[in-house]
Amino acid sequence: MPLSPAEILIVPALLRREQILRSMGILSGRSVKNRLLRHVDEAVERVAAHARPRLAWIRGTADEISTVLDRSRRLDRYLAEADHVVIMAATAGREMDALILSEADPMRRYVLSVASTALTRYALEFAESELGERFPMCSTGKPLSPGNDGLPLGLQRGLIELLPIDAIGIDFDHGLKLMTPLASITAIIGLGSYVWSEGEGCRSCPSPNCPIRLHENLGSAPRHALTPTLSTN
Repeated sequence: MPLSPAEILIVPALLRREQILRSMGILSGRSVKNRLLRHVDEAVERVAAHARPRLAWIRGTADEISTVLDRSRRLDRYLAEADHVVIMAATAGREMDALILSEADPMRRYVLSVASTALTRYALEFAESELGERFPMCSTGKPLSPGNDGLPLGLQRGLIELLPIDAIGIDFDHGLKLMTPLASITAIIGLGSYVWSEGEGCRSCPSPNCPIRLHENLGSAPRHALTPTLSTN
């Protein structure tokens, strides 16, 4: 099965107060000054009004993904536990960058910057939730990102080259290996065998209507009939 066509998904610009506080390193139950809470609540409203977070992803089998990415021990271990793999990039969006730059108050600007980071983290959670709805008989592995989770930062370039990052407003500096907007992220998410005992996986899945299984078994059918879609309107 070839890699699936890339999809662009619109991520809801919905943050909760707790998500921003967590990005500040403030855990639930900790005492927080009212002034900071007012700034956080204001940021939640401004994010909802102005931010346009997006993500792009593709899907392929673990074997296919392993042939198009630079190998590493951590990646090999992760792929060994997956049947299929989703590669994605997500960004809080240039609208958030513009909002941050337009803010003159240092405290408000700081809180908006943290909110932008929280929004990219939420994009990963949104992706996992969306995958759970599309493939309910599978489970997902922990998302891994280059430069974290034991993956080499050099893997970033390989992920970027597979994705239409320009369609979601991301630029990539190949020399510095940096994305802009800075509140952007790439990740690898495994699908499948995490829910089954060793040696099982998609082949033992009882779901006859799983989109992955249909794609594999009906490879001659039109791709649009096999790949789920999500409206981006």
